[in-house]
Amino acid sequence: MTRVSDVMDNDMVAVAPTVPVIEVAQRMLQMGRHVIPVCDHGKFRGIIRERDIVVGVVATARDPVRVFAGELMSNHLPLISPGVDLMKAVETMASNGLEVLPVVQNGRFLGLLTLDNLSRKSQALAALIFTRSARLASRESSSPINPAYAGKGGGKCGN
Repeated sequence: MTRVSDVMDNDMVAVAPTVPVIEVAQRMLQMGRHVIPVCDHGKFRGIIRERDIVVGVVATARDPVRVFAGELMSNHLPLISPGVDLMKAVETMASNGLEVLPVVQNGRFLGLLTLDNLSRKSQALAALIFTRSARLASRESSSPINPAYAGKGGGKCGN
């Protein structure tokens, strides 16, 4: 039986909730990551994704120096233990439309289970989760468009 610990990415650098989003984005760029865990004294608090920064800072024209990781992090995620069977983790990811699943034991962050990890193990498992995530994301994407920008610079490519 393959366990989460056999596949997860445990080479992660976490940020504190008090770190400005500009630093989070810079670390993402430096490390080539799309998601960074947020921890406070070793305790897992949430994750911050590129999308959180785009929607919570860029799209709303907020100052990334004055917005902090703790304000944007997603912290209502299911967590999984490293000893859990990989198929159970896949079911959790698929049923919740997640591309990332935090691996935590006794409140301590150990790593992330990601689609990339799963695709190295099984492309079929990764495709299942990706398809489910995309479907859920398309239903939930209800980001309002600022009316001041509506119709400006939009349209079909080449027109």
